[in-house]
Amino acid sequence: MKKKFLNSLFSNFRLIIKKKINLKEKQSTIGKILVSGYYILSNLKFLIEKKYLMLKFRLVYGKLYFKKLYWVNPEDLQYFSEIRVDKWKNYNWILNGDWDLPKTSFENSVFYQGFKERFKEGKNWELTKYYKFEMSKGNAKDLDKIKKRIVEKFEKFEKLYYEIKKNGIKPKNKLSISKGWFARTDIKTTLDNISIDIGRDGQYLICHGKNRLSIAKMLNFPEIPVIIIIRHKKWMDFRRKLIKIFKIHQRDSTKIFSHVDLQNISFKKGDIPFEILKENIHNSNGTLLNIGARTGFFCLKFEQEGFDCYAVEENPEYLYLLKKIKKVEKKKFKIIPESILEYNKNQELKFDIVLLLNRFHHYLRSEESYMKFFDFLRRINMKELLFCLPHKKEIQYPKTFQDFDSNHIIKMIIENSCLSESIVIGKTKKGRAIYKFFGKT
Repeated sequence: MKKKFLNSLFSNFRLIIKKKINLKEKQSTIGKILVSGYYILSNLKFLIEKKYLMLKFRLVYGKLYFKKLYWVNPEDLQYFSEIRVDKWKNYNWILNGDWDLPKTSFENSVFYQGFKERFKEGKNWELTKYYKFEMSKGNAKDLDKIKKRIVEKFEKFEKLYYEIKKNGIKPKNKLSISKGWFARTDIKTTLDNISIDIGRDGQYLICHGKNRLSIAKMLNFPEIPVIIIIRHKKWMDFRRKLIKIFKIHQRDSTKIFSHVDLQNISFKKGDIPFEILKENIHNSNGTLLNIGARTGFFCLKFEQEGFDCYAVEENPEYLYLLKKIKKVEKKKFKIIPESILEYNKNQELKFDIVLLLNRFHHYLRSEESYMKFFDFLRRINMKELLFCLPHKKEIQYPKTFQDFDSNHIIKMIIENSCLSESIVIGKTKKGRAIYKFFGKT
């Protein structure tokens, strides 16, 4: 009822302005007052509705930032969003459906090709595909009017190109003359930025601003400011699960995601410092096997360092997030969706580096898993093993097949592997020793 009342009040106020006052008459003082009042009220109405919407979604999906500008690489914007919406009405919405499945390539569009022919190849506008396309849309009787309209459009493109080439693409709020309270309610300025939608797999889909985006691609800009209009429901479901996992298990965190809609989420890294592992690995590249990868922190980090990574994870909840993160972050690490004890059973394995961090105690639950682990260890050819054992009091199940004795476990690893020596390379923040096993050189 409140929303209907506000819409009705707003519509009546707009009707009064249109009918009673000639807004084009700049001399009309009362007209200026009413126009200013109209825009202030429309912005306030927009703010109230979107704040309500954000609060509603936040209860389900976590915090979403209002009026936030994100910086993305123009080369990551390759497809149009298949949903055409009024950004004033649909800003910050979460929608289901197939609108995010890419169909229309931006760079194959006649529009973009016209910009490319003009600003990359130096052709006159009249010789571009875009000019021919625009001319074909009109009626032959109105040829002169059509040509005039097209020429005026191209003149605007020329002006915009050289303006952006000189000054870059700046966020609209930095170009606005509004200050203080007026700047905070100036929604039109915010929505005038290049806008994108977020698909189910985190893909950036072009919504509005194709002129500036085309020019940014022509000029090879490394990044441009954008706002997010619509997010896919499946994307938000993934995002919610990611936040839930981190809230439950997070001890320490770091920001590692490159995706703009995940940058406010801190990645769980436990209490094992990546720097200690990196500094104590002899190789600077090669194959790396991460047993118990969970959400893939070490695979993401070591892939950035140049390693060919393999993530072992059998927990369905972690496996879902791991697959999604790999796709969203555009990584190449391979996922092994099963117990390492069953992976390529009875075959010899070869990896340069193996990470077994806080996972070995899982193989102490029974005699069968204990024996299977050492069978696996005997058939893997590796150069280095980085190993960490949790404190006994941290283990959730009270009984284990073997005594939880670190010296005995270290001895068993050396006796049942191709590695012959071990050293302590550091400690976790909880004081647990981190071991490095290696062969004699």
